[in-house]
Formats: sequence, structure tokens, C-alpha cells
Amino acid sequence: LPTEAKSRFSVAKKAFSASYAAPSSKKTILATFHRAHQLAYLYSFEFALDETTRKTVIKLYFRVPLSQITGVTLSTYADNYAIVHFAPAARTVDIVQACRRKTELVGLLVNAIQNKSNRSLPVNFTNKVEINVSLKKQKMVEISWIRDPTVAQGGQVLKLIRHNVRVHAPTGIPAARVQPPPKVTETDKSIQVRQMLEAVYAFKGSDVDELSFEVGDKMTMIEAENQGW
Repeated sequence: LPTEAKSRFSVAKKAFSASYAAPSSKKTILATFHRAHQLAYLYSFEFALDETTRKTVIKLYFRVPLSQITGVTLSTYADNYAIVHFAPAARTVDIVQACRRKTELVGLLVNAIQNKSNRSLPVNFTNKVEINVSLKKQKMVEISWIRDPTVAQGGQVLKLIRHNVRVHAPTGIPAARVQPPPKVTETDKSIQVRQMLEAVYAFKGSDVDELSFEVGDKMTMIEAENQGW
């Protein structure tokens, strides 16, 4: 592994050892490591406690260049699963990855592949897909999603049905609870001359109604606001 990757593994191992005390405790992690002027890789590995030595060991499942990721499949429901598809050169089967931050994970993959190879990663939305789960011979498994109101928000239930997988997903947040975005205030077009302002400091907006700007950016003052800073 690259030096920086080894150091991250070391830190992760210490955190894992401090958090998991039972010998049977395991945690599967999907991670990307980048190195200057080289391709990024997608790693899948597992931390586990060796029952004999009582030390944390790492089991590496695969290491795949981002160039060999061919697409991602997501459902249209509020579940935490993403299917990552690989090219034959990756020598690994497609994976069904559980991730509470799947949107962020997919976003990172899309941006990394775009920056590294100037290629758009296909992101497919469907509630039924078949994947091959065997490298030696073609063995297709159907993965489907259904909306289940008995499943709590933020969770999901997996069921095996005749060698296929069905994901029971929650109904999601009701539309009535989603607040509409703030509307832009109409500008008084009768004012012909407005004061120009130049930013002395940079500011990064923390909400949808806050404007981010950099030092030196010029803005037209529409209205003076005496409240706040």
C-alpha cells in the first residue's frame, strides 16, 4: 500500500480496537485512497479481531482502480444500499454495499472518476436489477426493492426469496414535511444606480439562503439590512 494508505489503516485499526472488544466483532469498510499523479483505488476490507492473538487483522476483499468501475445502481426509495458494477478486468463481482451516506459515497465516486479520467459514471435508478455473483460461472441474482410502511425511517430489511434478495425500504419523509426552498426577493427595477461593494473577506454560506463569495468579488447592494452582523 502507499505510505499514506498504510498510515490511514493504522489509525483505523487503533480506532477499531478501541471501539470493538468482542472477538466476533467485524466491520466492513469501503474506502478510496488517492496518490498524486496516480489512479485512485476503491478498497473493500474488513477489520476483525484474531481469536488467538487478540490483535486486529485486516482482510482485504478487493482493490479496484476507479477506471474499472462501470456504474452504480440505486433504488428510488429511501434505503441505504448501492450496487457498484465493475468491469471484467477488476476480477471481482458486483457488490451490494450498505452505506448510511450512500448519496455522499456515490457523489465522491462520480467526482473522482470525472476528475481522474474525464468520464461520467453512469448512475442508474431502478427497483429491480440482476447481478452476477460468481467469477467462475454466470450465477445471476435478482435484487428488488419494495416500499414497506412497517420499516422504520433510516432502516431497511433484507429478505432472501428463492436465492434472490428483496429489500424492504421505508416510505420516506412525507412530502408535506419537506419545506420549499426560499424564494428570491424581487428587485426594484426603478432604481437606476446602486452601490457597488467589494468583499474584503471570504464568506462561505451555510444555508440555501446565504451567498458565498471570495475576497475581491464585487456585488450590487440591493437593500441595506441593519440586523445581524
